[in-house]
Amino acid sequence: MYESPVIDDSKLTTTEVDGLGKLTALTICDQKSREKCHRYTGIRYAEPPVGPLRWRRPQRLPEDFDYSGDYSSFKTICPQPFYNNRGGKPNPEFKYDEDCLFLNIWVPAGEPPAGGWPVLYFIHGGWLQVGNPIHYRQCDPQDLMAEESLDKFIFVSPGYRLNIFGFLSCQDLLDEDSENSNFGFWDQRLGLEWVYKHIAKLGGNKENITVGGVSAGSYSTIFQVTYELYHPEVTQIIKKALLLSNGLAIQPKTIPECSEQYEEVLSVFNVDPNLPSAERLKSLREIPFQTIANKILDFNLHTFRGVTENDMVPPQMFSDILDGTFGVKAKASGISFIIGEVINEHAVYANTNPPRSTEDLFNQINNYYPKPVTEALLQLYPDPPSSKTEEEQLANIKFLYGRIISDLQVYASSRVLVNSLIKGGVPSEKINRYQIAFRGAFFDKYEPPEMLVPHAGDMGIWFYNVVDGILEQEKPLYLSWLKPYCGWLSSGIMDWGHTDPKQMRVFSPDGSITIETDSNWEWGMTVGNTVGNALGHKSILPLA
Repeated sequence: MYESPVIDDSKLTTTEVDGLGKLTALTICDQKSREKCHRYTGIRYAEPPVGPLRWRRPQRLPEDFDYSGDYSSFKTICPQPFYNNRGGKPNPEFKYDEDCLFLNIWVPAGEPPAGGWPVLYFIHGGWLQVGNPIHYRQCDPQDLMAEESLDKFIFVSPGYRLNIFGFLSCQDLLDEDSENSNFGFWDQRLGLEWVYKHIAKLGGNKENITVGGVSAGSYSTIFQVTYELYHPEVTQIIKKALLLSNGLAIQPKTIPECSEQYEEVLSVFNVDPNLPSAERLKSLREIPFQTIANKILDFNLHTFRGVTENDMVPPQMFSDILDGTFGVKAKASGISFIIGEVINEHAVYANTNPPRSTEDLFNQINNYYPKPVTEALLQLYPDPPSSKTEEEQLANIKFLYGRIISDLQVYASSRVLVNSLIKGGVPSEKINRYQIAFRGAFFDKYEPPEMLVPHAGDMGIWFYNVVDGILEQEKPLYLSWLKPYCGWLSSGIMDWGHTDPKQMRVFSPDGSITIETDSNWEWGMTVGNTVGNALGHKSILPLA
């Protein structure tokens, strides 16, 4: 359950912004009424993707669009399913609507530095199926801009289309327009281009933009970086990439490989498959978005994800990561990375769409990955140990499932990416790796202590969420961890402490910070090779 942000003190601030209009922000203050930041929530960056614009790339706003308005409260977010096995249910404070392409922007109070504030464009997570850019209590950026914080920066969070609204893929859409795919990724890109064009008007430095995110936001960031690396003709916006707990485990499906899912969509919504292509799409676009969102979990193939095409997701992308070509392009661009993980990634994955039996283990892994990869993974990992009770046996199966999925989504995939960067010659000072095992006392209200730091359990650290309950004696620990990170966002120069990209900066359970050699490197390479070989790629060898 997303907890609403905490606001100790606030006021409305209206400013005439040259080139945008008269904007009213919520100015957030601390308990002493000192201004922390100005929060602009719900700035539209694209035409509403409704009616005939459903399942089309986002459309730019007119050049003379007047942004004047009240941006002191959050706007709508993308409709989405609610996974009961993760305690999901609608937040009564949120408004869900297909018209969801808005930016939320936090600007530090006070005068910007020479050249403008650095900018972090942060893409929210949620498997590309759920989530929102509201930045609930655990990851509210207001305290990063408070009096005691470190280098300050503008924080931007884009709303983008999710699940079936953002990632429906089919030949009918391609027949209508060859660009009709990966709508959610293109939303993210158009929002980023809006920031590049307009952020200076809010005091930002458009030439110092970092793009990042957690989980699916990290996954999305990889594609946003790839788009620029593989398209040198477009504006090169991204200077730094923040990859929190996700990598590219496998080449995304092609659109023809999504045909079974599209057939199921037609069936669930009673659309005659014998209609002409344009009529099928017209029928689907006439269905109210609430009806569509409420039916998503009725599908057998209920997960809608990005697909391979020739623009945002090139067909050779995964093989280029394996053989180091991606790293060569990254070196040429000069981009700098932070890449890492938490100590217990598997806990969340083990409980998200978990297998219900030994036989179902294959099906649930196959829901993520193609059959040859699923078969190869189950041969690589040991069978779950036998237990005397059915309950214990199911727990063992879920543990194995969580380990496999977390390896593919985070542990192994991030190491394969780092390997590509090393092979491509990216300097070690631009490959900054981490692992977080420290857990603040406040986190006990969200997860029991035995969960350690699960997937996305580090958000309170990166966002320095004093408002959520960081203890006074914990603050120096958080700030010590954040100091080089904030410096990197500001200047691009990293004092991470490592000398080798196979080393990791570790935030230990006791709050100490150390530099350690990655003990899981070889296993990550083994898993990467297993996936590559299952798909006919041999080129990850030799290892970096």
